[in-house]
Amino acid sequence: METVLPSLSADGSKILFVDAPRVNDPLIPIRLMSMSLSGGMRRMVLEDRGINHFLCARTPSSVCVFSKFVGTAVSLTALDTERGKGRELARLEGWHNWSVSPNGSQLVIVTDELLGRLRFLSLDTGKSRDVIVKGWPLLTGIGWTADSASALVGSWTPSRTSVILEVDMEGNAQVLLEGDSRTQVFAWVIPSPDGRYAVLNSFTGENNVWMVDDF
Repeated sequence: METVLPSLSADGSKILFVDAPRVNDPLIPIRLMSMSLSGGMRRMVLEDRGINHFLCARTPSSVCVFSKFVGTAVSLTALDTERGKGRELARLEGWHNWSVSPNGSQLVIVTDELLGRLRFLSLDTGKSRDVIVKGWPLLTGIGWTADSASALVGSWTPSRTSVILEVDMEGNAQVLLEGDSRTQVFAWVIPSPDGRYAVLNSFTGENNVWMVDDF
């Protein structure tokens, strides 16, 4: 087993993580674990097949959500860090990036990354709203602003430069950050609770080609 995907509980008192088998076998159950930040023993929250992601909102919300593969679909399900699995919130064909808002009121799901389509799903009413991100047809990672008012989405300019967009509930987007080269790729961004700072996951690299004569 290997320990991956560390994340904080909603109240910040526990760290959640996954004990995943080293062998990529969908039939082997995956354990979602928790451990107090003050130390102590690790505890199993739930065990299920196909778990691939989980996130919690921030206190005073106690909402946590995990996703798992079910055949060719992905299921998004409520998670209680003390009692385990809750009700299914959504099920979609294929694999989709998603995130839960910091206030625990909504999910945002990239339903079509090539057409720039997002779905906002209310966790209170179950109603969903699909929007097209205007002018940005290719989407990558997904997250939220600290105030839960807008989505943070990765995309690309026509010249293939990586950007982070702030997208409102109507699909209007503005560029928050643009990469400084074609080799810099932004995967996702997580803002601090006060919205003043952010953790940014980016990849950089260079491609070099040489021509060798008389080899």
